[in-house]
Amino acid sequence: MNSNSQELSLSEVALLLKSLIMKLLAKWKLLFSLGLLGGILGFSYASLQSPTYFGRLSFMINENEVGIPSSLSSLAGLAGIGGGSGGASDDKILFMANSRFILSSTLLNKAVLNGREDLLVNHYIDIYEMKDGFSADTALIGFSYVKNSKNGDLNYQENKVIDKIIGNIVEGKNLIIISKKKSGLVAQSAGIILFEFKSISEDLSYHFIHSLYDELSSYYINKTVQRQSKNYSLIRHRADSLKMVLEGREGDGAMFLDRNINPVKMQMRVMGERIRKEVEILNIMYAEVLKNLEIAKFTLESQTPSLTLIDSPTIPLEKKKLSRLKSAIFGALLLGLFTSFYIVIRSNQKESSNIGK
Repeated sequence: MNSNSQELSLSEVALLLKSLIMKLLAKWKLLFSLGLLGGILGFSYASLQSPTYFGRLSFMINENEVGIPSSLSSLAGLAGIGGGSGGASDDKILFMANSRFILSSTLLNKAVLNGREDLLVNHYIDIYEMKDGFSADTALIGFSYVKNSKNGDLNYQENKVIDKIIGNIVEGKNLIIISKKKSGLVAQSAGIILFEFKSISEDLSYHFIHSLYDELSSYYINKTVQRQSKNYSLIRHRADSLKMVLEGREGDGAMFLDRNINPVKMQMRVMGERIRKEVEILNIMYAEVLKNLEIAKFTLESQTPSLTLIDSPTIPLEKKKLSRLKSAIFGALLLGLFTSFYIVIRSNQKESSNIGK
């Protein structure tokens, strides 16, 4: 009984498929016409689409791991200026590169696009024709372009526009930042970061990726050695102050000796001795501060990281565009498929109505 039912079901499927094919063949002219129309629409769509330009940049993170020499380490501990720079940096780079501060600072850089120098954010507004959308937002009525070029100087409207653009970049995955890993059982950082930015403007893709690297490099290096730089500045200021005081007291001593070559009174002798001791003490203090200054300078230089470019984008950039042939085939198949569904559904509805009568 099971074999009979299987044969019956297979014959039913075959009859159903034959019926569907016959219905579609009866409407082949309609299918062909609409398929052709779909192909034309797909071809036209691909022709009207702007190409996408890819700017790619890679760089290596160099963190100087030079330690403080043993001869200076005890002095560095006493001076309170030892210590490392803060450890692994790949995660820091990835976080900072995706941060609102770095992206907005990048957009606020100037570049020449189409013969006009302006902020990258304003070029972005023009290229993607964002002005039409501003009128739909009551907070952006009357806004045209960003005028301030520093994050701290941006007004409410400018901040909102930049937030919109950053949202478009992030949500549209126009900016991709990845850290290259070493091959092996355990994933380890290779210390190499890859940037990729895409847009419909070759100039925008080129300038944006370069500006992003410049902003990130400057910010990362400055923040990494901020404490060491502050220590060095404080010690240098202290050394300059002591030098001025020392030179002043040495001048006082010289004047005193000029006026009192052979002092007879004990008061003059005591005063001269006091000046001499002060100069000796200041000399000792100045020598110690100079040692600390050298340690601070060495620490700053040895712990200052650097980003080294490996590959940077050059004009012409790689571009990708929708294939006209593939779009035409896809359009023809898509519209043909919908038409087939429509023909089958309409045919079944007519058959059902006839049976009902």
